Amino acid sequence: MSSYLKEWAGRCVILLAEDNIASKIYWMKKQWRLIKFVLRVIKSNRRWLKFHRWQDITL
Repeated sequence: MSSYLKEWAGRCVILLAEDNIASKIYWMKKQWRLIKFVLRVIKSNRRWLKFHRWQDITL
């Protein structure tokens, strides 16, 4: 009986761990989309940022 309970507990732990990993991967994918978007915005505004920075230095 105790070995059955141990096996069941072990399976629960594995399932919880797998679920946690799956949720982490999902969260990371969501974060990656946000990171890619931010990078794209920075790339498109790089020239403007450089000009803006140069203006700030001269002023």
